[in-house]
Amino acid sequence: SGGDGEATSSRDGEAGAAEKAGGSPLPLLLPHIDFVVPRLPELAPMLPRVLPHMPYIIPHLERLKPYILRFVRHPRATENADVLLAYFGWVLYLPGVPRLLMLPGVPRLVAAMTAVLPRWPARRLL
Repeated sequence: SGGDGEATSSRDGEAGAAEKAGGSPLPLLLPHIDFVVPRLPELAPMLPRVLPHMPYIIPHLERLKPYILRFVRHPRATENADVLLAYFGWVLYLPGVPRLLMLPGVPRLVAAMTAVLPRWPARRLL
């Protein structure tokens, strides 16, 4: 399917952009600065944990924005964002399904899942 190839090439291009920027993923956030800056007080504690995963998060960021603040209090989910996206990123593109992330307890459940999801298969998917 053409959509999958476009997402992969976009993700590869953005990861390459991070490497060209001296390994810093911060330039990847520039298109999303209007989202980040007003929420910086809430997002600041999670930024050190999430920055290494930005090349994997950026392709999904538009779809994640409504839910990001719900995960601020769940650092385990943030620290393993790449693994979560490798396993479940596709769910963000199903109509209506991402709204499940708004249910009470879901961020805590997602964070707990990172303790049991093996990292090695996810690394191959990224």
